[in-house]
Amino acid sequence: MEPLLKSLRITLRLLVVFVAIFLAAELVLRLTELARYGTIIHRAQVQTFEKGIGYKSIPGLSATLTDLAGKRNYNVTYDPWGTRIAQGENRPVLDTNFNIYFLGDSITASEYLPIEETFCEIIYRRLHAKRKDLVCFNGAVGGTGTQEQIDILKKFGMGTKPDLVVLFYYLNDIRPGVGFGEYLIPKALWFPTYKFCMTHSSAFNAIMNSSWSLRLFYKEDFNNFNWVETYQAKAWLTNEVASLKMIDEARNDWGSSFRPEARPVIESDLRMLKNFLDSKGVKLAVVIFPVRMQIESKFVEDTPQKVVSEILNGMQVPYLDLLPVLRGKATGELYLDHCHFTSKGQALVADLVMPFMTALTPQGPERSEKP
Repeated sequence: MEPLLKSLRITLRLLVVFVAIFLAAELVLRLTELARYGTIIHRAQVQTFEKGIGYKSIPGLSATLTDLAGKRNYNVTYDPWGTRIAQGENRPVLDTNFNIYFLGDSITASEYLPIEETFCEIIYRRLHAKRKDLVCFNGAVGGTGTQEQIDILKKFGMGTKPDLVVLFYYLNDIRPGVGFGEYLIPKALWFPTYKFCMTHSSAFNAIMNSSWSLRLFYKEDFNNFNWVETYQAKAWLTNEVASLKMIDEARNDWGSSFRPEARPVIESDLRMLKNFLDSKGVKLAVVIFPVRMQIESKFVEDTPQKVVSEILNGMQVPYLDLLPVLRGKATGELYLDHCHFTSKGQALVADLVMPFMTALTPQGPERSEKP
């Protein structure tokens, strides 16, 4: 009995020490975040967490960021609805305007570039030049999936009184959007618990985003991101077996949409969004982004696009699939990585999406009852 009590006392002491260290780290991180950004943040300088939603942009934030190359600084400013605007700009929400709300993830948010170089802003300025009462709001948030984007729309996006919502859909938006947590955490630590901790703890965020913890918590023998090495090897460009191997390796990222079990999840998400907007009298349109591999590979593997297209056709939702029009482009100049666009790529996306947006936009003032 005595050895057992001794072991329990040692365990208790170690637990107390761990909790004390964790709380001290939490305090230091929160004070640091508060001092640097004027708010408590958990992911990048322009995002925070909110209970029940996950990642969101910080409403009212204005911050100076450095681009990914570290060569220039630029401003990132968000309005009260968490949508990105130019510094010093007032983009009013008016019933008399035709308002368009953009939904998406980090590809659409593009907070790694000055606003004037992002495709959403380029599209807005072109549309606005033709129709002064047309206003676009970019509510995209990096690290989110479709389910979280719907939550963001309900809580913040509807405040912009949209007439049209455009969902920019990427192939990994099927997964839960909280930092791939469902796949990296141990089976015993269920996703809701993980999401709660990510939402409420700066220290937990720091731990889970550290390289050693990512390796520690990988499932399936560290294979979750092996696709990056396969991608860099470039064999998939001309070898179909290597291409299929990389898709399988990326099954917990963009490869998730290639899996047979993806269809019901994708359909459920899109129907949830469509039904909500229908109930508010708001139109929905979708733009489908490919992964870079689909554009460069000799072999066309467009299973996700076919699935999403079939679902949207069944729901009578207008959509634009960018894969056919991007194939064969000089992707080295268009992409920063496997999915995020350079300034040149952003301009090309704006050119490709602009006719689709023009077709969706009434040419003259259209008054409607706003939700």
